Amino acid sequence: MIGLLANAIASLVDGQGRITIDALRPPPLTGPIRNALAAVETGGGDEDPEVDADYGEPGLTPTERVFG
Repeated sequence: MIGLLANAIASLVDGQGRITIDALRPPPLTGPIRNALAAVETGGGDEDPEVDADYGEPGLTPTERVFG
């Protein structure tokens, strides 16, 4: 039973971190949100986790993927 649930959860995103079910995708980011996030630096600090620029929804910057 736990294996079945784990498989179901794992299938919500593909190997690149993209959401596979359209109904679960959030609405597109608005212009004001994108503008606000453009000034935010993501990662780069000594203790910050590394942000994979190629993981997540296409068309979003790494900062938009983390905070958007």
